[in-house]
Amino acid sequence: SHKLVTKRSGPGEIAVRLAEESRRDPGAFLLSCLLQQDGVAATLLAYPDPKIGGGYFLMLAGLPAEPPPADAGKIRREVTLVLDRSGSMRGEKLKQVREAALQILAGLEEGESYNVIAYDSAVDAFAPKPVRKDEENVEAAGKFLEGLRAQGGTNIYDALSEALRHKPEAGSLPMVLFLTDGLPTIGRTAEADIRDLALKGNPHGRRVFTFGVGVDVNTPLLDKIA
Repeated sequence: SHKLVTKRSGPGEIAVRLAEESRRDPGAFLLSCLLQQDGVAATLLAYPDPKIGGGYFLMLAGLPAEPPPADAGKIRREVTLVLDRSGSMRGEKLKQVREAALQILAGLEEGESYNVIAYDSAVDAFAPKPVRKDEENVEAAGKFLEGLRAQGGTNIYDALSEALRHKPEAGSLPMVLFLTDGLPTIGRTAEADIRDLALKGNPHGRRVFTFGVGVDVNTPLLDKIA
């Protein structure tokens, strides 16, 4: 809010004064200093404005002087891929889904967990529960993906239920990536039932991300699930 003139007079010492053209600027002049420390340093300057029912703020933050170790505070991910293999996914769509799934698995780090659930009228899983990533499991998941064939209807309810029911590994961040290219046509197809499942049938607090493919997707439903 004010123009300043600063001069470093020595190690760890800086002189700060208002610039001449800023001496009559409105508002109080506030100086905030962030001190070097082991954690994150932060300070906040607030400007309430009753006219807008809130106001403004300026937040300044500094990173730790020394970067933390590479593995400090790292959270292991547990990713469940839920892939639509209904008849409308035949051809290029299913090919793209396979490639995207393999790319996601490749992006996981050794020791992180994953599972792949494929659904049409029925629901099939790569493994009974998420498995730790290693070379053998990734190769097996690749074979599972290669064996997917597009057929049948779209059983969104049962696929989502299967993805949410397993207890995640302690200390992991459980996520669901849910993909479909159409509307629910098999099983419980009422949107209210599927929304309720996402709200009440997620006992372990999995984070759900939804992806729609093509032009026949029920976008409002996917938004509600997410």
